[in-house]
Amino acid sequence: MCALDMIVTDAAHPTIWLRPERSGRGPAPEYSRAQIARAGVELADADGLTSVTMRSVAAAVGAGPASLYRYVATRDELVEPNAVTYLERALATLREIDVSGQVKLEAIGMFSGVVRLLASQEISQQLARQSTRESESSLAQYLMQVVAAGQHPHLAAALAARPDKTEVSEPEALFDRTLTRVLTGLVQPLSFHEGQR
Repeated sequence: MCALDMIVTDAAHPTIWLRPERSGRGPAPEYSRAQIARAGVELADADGLTSVTMRSVAAAVGAGPASLYRYVATRDELVEPNAVTYLERALATLREIDVSGQVKLEAIGMFSGVVRLLASQEISQQLARQSTRESESSLAQYLMQVVAAGQHPHLAAALAARPDKTEVSEPEALFDRTLTRVLTGLVQPLSFHEGQR
């Protein structure tokens, strides 16, 4: 898997945006793919990526929901331009970092993967009607039972260590702290990591 595959997740299939806009036969389309893509990007910017659906984009361009399938086959094809826009903005954010473009793409890909993982975990908790605090409490109780057997000394030491005052356990703080650490480590020049060995 290359760095771009981590961001544009359906790269195995030819993107619709590289296929011809229309064949030589039949009536001219009422809407262009650029119009449809622009509507999707505007919806995502305003209300988040989850707001980009076939129905919402169709309404934004003034088309019926069913008619949009003449232009794009799936919701995934709708959000592809958003992925490219996200990639461009992310690279712009990292423009002052003195590492190669490949390292930046890899960092963005890994960063995106961690975001998806944390979001997936939170969604799973919501579906289970369980708060983050309740989930952490259940896990902590289980782990304490495991270490009580005395067969996992490293885990016992980690659980016994007093948390740093700066390591607030609120979900938002954990999210920010985790992503900051991940991104900081990923964009460090290779010479920095070699110097730490």
